[in-house]
Amino acid sequence: MTRASLELAPGLLGAAIAAAARLAPVEYLALLIGRQGDDRIEVVEILARPNAAARPESCFRLDPADWVRARRRAAARGLDIVGFAHAHPHGPARLSAADRAGLAATFPEQPSWPVLLLHGDLRGRWRGRAWRLRSGRPEELRLLAP
Repeated sequence: MTRASLELAPGLLGAAIAAAARLAPVEYLALLIGRQGDDRIEVVEILARPNAAARPESCFRLDPADWVRARRRAAARGLDIVGFAHAHPHGPARLSAADRAGLAATFPEQPSWPVLLLHGDLRGRWRGRAWRLRSGRPEELRLLAP
């Protein structure tokens, strides 16, 4: 069985990593705008949003007004919000229990959305991995980012 893929337009991963590194130790938050098929999610824009959490160094929250503006922006281009990006400036390169709780609270209608997780280590090196929840369990996606 082929793993589903999250495919980013050229330059998006590098730009998202640079933005996440600038915000550290605050956890970066962005919406992925594009098109979604059964096993292929195509991202043409990563729309960074302020992290509205009370403790943005350890969790994330999207302001509902930002959600509405982003949906309108995507729809005006014939696109949709297909996932989100999030950073662990010095945390694990996998979805944490707090991430799973945040997904359920922030996006209750889309619990299996793909997540572009950006991870920084203590030496300032960053990388991206893609995940989604399937039946409440993290599943890694192929990340294709030219």
